[in-house]
Amino acid sequence: MNLLCLADLIDTPLLQRLRTGHATLPSQDGRNTAGWAARAVKHNLQLDGSDARVHALQVELQQHLLAHPLLRLYARPHRVTLPLFNRYRVGMQYGRHVDDALMGEPPLRTDLAYTVFLSAT
Repeated sequence: MNLLCLADLIDTPLLQRLRTGHATLPSQDGRNTAGWAARAVKHNLQLDGSDARVHALQVELQQHLLAHPLLRLYARPHRVTLPLFNRYRVGMQYGRHVDDALMGEPPLRTDLAYTVFLSAT
């Protein structure tokens, strides 16, 4: 596995919009989007992607990430799924799992996964 760590990936205005949205927009049980392998170990909340405001944040973050020159060079993405926003409360966790080979609608092969942390803690 090759890891790439990009510090300060998101500029301050976008980070503020993401944090505000993350704190105020509707969420649902994270297992709703988990594949069969992850469903048993996924205990978190996830912003509801069917909400237009959440969808707008997903698109904005995706466009921002795809514009990053180092990420484009490293990943060379042709197609990507929209990012999912997870929320963890005390006692929640996402245990060891393997992502499904196909994710999203329409299904997309998932050769690369990433995590973007919106909080320093």
